[in-house]
Amino acid sequence: MKNNIAKTSSTLEKIFKIVQGFAFAGVIVAAVMIVFVAILGEKMIASASRLDLGKITLNLTGGKFDHLNLPAAKAHLIGMLASTAIGCAALWYGFKVLRELLNHTKSGEPFASGIARVTRKLAFTTFIGGGLIEAARVIGDFFQLKLYDLDSMFDKTIVSGYSFDFNFSLWFFFTALLLLFFSYMFRRGEELQQLEDETL
Repeated sequence: MKNNIAKTSSTLEKIFKIVQGFAFAGVIVAAVMIVFVAILGEKMIASASRLDLGKITLNLTGGKFDHLNLPAAKAHLIGMLASTAIGCAALWYGFKVLRELLNHTKSGEPFASGIARVTRKLAFTTFIGGGLIEAARVIGDFFQLKLYDLDSMFDKTIVSGYSFDFNFSLWFFFTALLLLFFSYMFRRGEELQQLEDETL
């Protein structure tokens, strides 16, 4: 049984290393792109003659930058790239913690000492990383609203105004709560394991 657990843990650790490599590469690529967008900016922004409103796409008249707020476009792209970089960094660290968790399970003891602490660390990583990702995404969405002068695009005799819905997801909060619950269960298991070892 212990040998099977050790083999599975070793296989998973190799997979986690590969995922960490991709996550690290994602951080590097996103960081490099942020620098390029900050320096080159306008040259990297594609044609803005179309405005995507979800189910509706508007074809705009004029040149490709006539309706575009270039500073806001740069800020929007940087926000999205920052969200990607933060997500990749959180993913890299999360799998680092998971590898630490695997090292505890290689012994074949499901409640080895330290598993609760590592699970709690994973919960805080999820909470902080997820919060930063959502914040960067909302900031990027805010600057996306500034890309176009929407007031000039609508006939005010027909459209009196418009509104936007900022959707801030709390997935990271509930995931962190679930991991904290698991951490508590692991801690209770560690205590029972220690009590059993002392009894033996």
